[in-house]
Amino acid sequence: MDIRLGQKDLAFYGKNGIDRVRGLKIKGQDLSSLCEIERQKRPSKINRKDGNAAAFWTVEIETDKSDKAFKEAASALAGMTLPDGYFFDFQREYKNLNKDYAKIFALFCACVFAIYVFIGAQCERPLDALKALLLIPMSLFLPLGLRALFMQPLALGDAVGMVYVSGLCVNNAIFIMNEFNLKKRKDARAAAKALLKSMLSSSATTVAGAVPVMICGSASFASDLAFFTLFGTLGSLAASLFVFPFMLSEK
Repeated sequence: MDIRLGQKDLAFYGKNGIDRVRGLKIKGQDLSSLCEIERQKRPSKINRKDGNAAAFWTVEIETDKSDKAFKEAASALAGMTLPDGYFFDFQREYKNLNKDYAKIFALFCACVFAIYVFIGAQCERPLDALKALLLIPMSLFLPLGLRALFMQPLALGDAVGMVYVSGLCVNNAIFIMNEFNLKKRKDARAAAKALLKSMLSSSATTVAGAVPVMICGSASFASDLAFFTLFGTLGSLAASLFVFPFMLSEK
């Protein structure tokens, strides 16, 4: 990545200024060991933010918590002396990121509530609707557990995948409830067994479509979405076939 740094009154001009930039430490390593730094007469492009001249760059830090990464980067940047009128806008971007995560979580909760209202209105059994709703955390347990195991933060693609899997597992629950209540099966396990072929077929096509996208996506929105779709579908299938029928049979 080509990063250009320009300052008023040539604050970083000269050997001492360049040395200060090269000596900036990221997780104990000098910036000069991570990239090439050279001085030029003037930048060929002026980047702007909020109407003011600005410099943009990306810092990658591997850590187990985003708060810790933020503090490390902010501490490193605090060692740089800037002229009057110049400042780092890193904190605002971090707060905006936290707000985005909060919005995603709120939207997911709203989707779950809407699903409960829909199921309750269709089956007219609030308790059965609640049992169907419990399929959502069961279905998401596997992908969320894998993310936690490898200490990977949730991204936007994961959140969209959570909503998709929620609809998938609830759809399975509705089919089983209709088969159990409307066709008068002797128990919910028999209803699930009657739907086994169709549920396996739909799950297999979903998994088959998600695998190549997850492998080839390489840490992108599509890859995250495919990851949650794949493992969420497997979790949904297991919960729908082996757990939900026992819950539905309990009166």
